[in-house]
Amino acid sequence: MQNQLQLLQQQLKAARYQPIRRSFAIWLSRLLRVKFKTESIPEYQELNEVNAMLAERLTDWTLQWKKEGEEIGKEKEALRLLSKQAFLKYGELPDWAVQNMEQADLQQLENWAERILTAESLDALMT
Repeated sequence: MQNQLQLLQQQLKAARYQPIRRSFAIWLSRLLRVKFKTESIPEYQELNEVNAMLAERLTDWTLQWKKEGEEIGKEKEALRLLSKQAFLKYGELPDWAVQNMEQADLQQLENWAERILTAESLDALMT
């Protein structure tokens, strides 16, 4: 995105293109604000301002996306393992148990994974 933005800046560097640069900068600011669901991105007036902001924040956003992806992966794996353990111990799982597991966060899934070793029943596990 930064490369395309720099290319656009080069194409529109003449003074007569200032209104177009401003329109692009405002549009990009609004688009990024909606895309990243944050109000912390101001409404920029020039493409070079947008480019500077991207240079500062792109690394942070990439790290944030990676962390979020890892968390989702951990939750999916914890759900998969707990479901398998519960099936092996208690048999076919009722819909309510599957739904509770699917709606649980990582901490709850980990708690159930520990408790499954001692819980006598699915009800005892999930309460």
